[in-house]
Amino acid sequence: MIDNYDYAYYLARDEKRITDSEQLVYLLMDKENCGGYLCVGSPSFGTYKDFGFCLNALYLLPAYQGRGFGRQAFAITAAECRRRGFQKFFCGCNAHNQKARNFYGHMGGHLGAARLGHLNPALDQVYFEFTLNSER
Repeated sequence: MIDNYDYAYYLARDEKRITDSEQLVYLLMDKENCGGYLCVGSPSFGTYKDFGFCLNALYLLPAYQGRGFGRQAFAITAAECRRRGFQKFFCGCNAHNQKARNFYGHMGGHLGAARLGHLNPALDQVYFEFTLNSER
């Protein structure tokens, strides 16, 4: 999959997210080093059912995984989701990324739709749905 990685596409996509007023982008900084990032807001990669809010991107370098940063990212996502008046959000991930799928399930996501069977497996996606409880 890495041989077919389109750097120009992903750079343009990320630049668009960063400059989009409907998106919030957070960097996980460890002194001067960036350990990961989070992007939340209106869906930036297409609509999904009737969901108006999306965890558009979450990435942590391996050294920062398993240290509670993912849970913090979900707290930020839930708070912003509520602030915008939504009670649910979704996220997508590559269908073949079992580690991410396990994480989203552990965070309370329910597996929704799956879009599989692409010639390029990087395009195979599964969607997780999250419903917020009334607690803050």
